Amino acid sequence: MRQHCLANRVFKNYEDIVDSVCEAWNTFTESAERVTKMCSRDWANMTS
Repeated sequence: MRQHCLANRVFKNYEDIVDSVCEAWNTFTESAERVTKMCSRDWANMTS
């Protein structure tokens, strides 16, 4: 998220930071494949 959504930014205020981080998080969580890839570990077998 930091590299793609939050890099090289200047924030106006605290609310701008929170809004930007929320937007970045929502963008991240829209892709189940990306979340699985980023959160999976060889030692953690997650089944549904």
